[in-house]
Amino acid sequence: MAKKYILKESNVSVFVGSSTNLGTATWTEIPEVFNLERGSVDVEKVDVTSFSSTGDFREELNGFKSFSDGTIEFYELIGDTVQAQIIDALGGDPIALRVTKTDGIKTKSISFLVNVTGESEPLAPGDAASLAYTIKRTGAPVVAVTTNP
Repeated sequence: MAKKYILKESNVSVFVGSSTNLGTATWTEIPEVFNLERGSVDVEKVDVTSFSSTGDFREELNGFKSFSDGTIEFYELIGDTVQAQIIDALGGDPIALRVTKTDGIKTKSISFLVNVTGESEPLAPGDAASLAYTIKRTGAPVVAVTTNP
């Protein structure tokens, strides 16, 4: 049975890359992230039904993969240059993000490009100031698993 782990503060980190080259980017942790939803992967269905399809059944093949919208939310640190990379990417060129998760034995990192497509600033009396950004992944992710020393 695989070891299960609870996602705690020390087990998950989110980073922004210095470039869109996932292999050579330098990664800086984004402070105060409290929620990241990367968006789900959806697979296009291609209809290949023909006159020779048997049994009156449609025939389909898997096509291209695409992503649904996701969200990154963090407590705002006014003037923080790392958070500003997310803020400044709204409506602009893609940026690189990386998520790392560890169970104490192995670390899994998932690096991917996102377009920042929306912004929300929920404010309420007594709440911490936070920012929420809609993100949409683009291109193939890079996944790596390493053993911790």
